[in-house]
Amino acid sequence: MSISVGALERISAAAINSPDVFKISLMWPIINKIEELSKKKYDFTPGDLGYDTIPECWIEVMKSMRVIADHLRGGNISGG
Repeated sequence: MSISVGALERISAAAINSPDVFKISLMWPIINKIEELSKKKYDFTPGDLGYDTIPECWIEVMKSMRVIADHLRGGNISGG
């Protein structure tokens, strides 16, 4: 029997009422470490850097962090 990790992540996100699977307990520590190392912020709060809505450059940072986190998570799961 095979279970999709992505499906488990979506179930976990739904369980904490989050639309963002990167905020689950498996992924969030990885995102936090990426924030620390990159000196960039993942979450956007209206008013950050004077923006009321999320700017495109912030979206690109979030996408990059998600790609890195996803690759690190994949390596951890498959690498045991």
